[in-house]
Amino acid sequence: MTEVQRDLILLMRKVADFTAANDGAGQPVLLRLGLAPLNEDELRGLHR
Repeated sequence: MTEVQRDLILLMRKVADFTAANDGAGQPVLLRLGLAPLNEDELRGLHR
């Protein structure tokens, strides 16, 4: 889970850097993300 958190923080920084490089131009973006454990059936369903 720590690696996922690190990757999400890096992504957030890239978006912030992109916005800063464009003088804040463009529309703000909100991305909602939820993390939840999967049971075995749900996990198998993802690999179809």
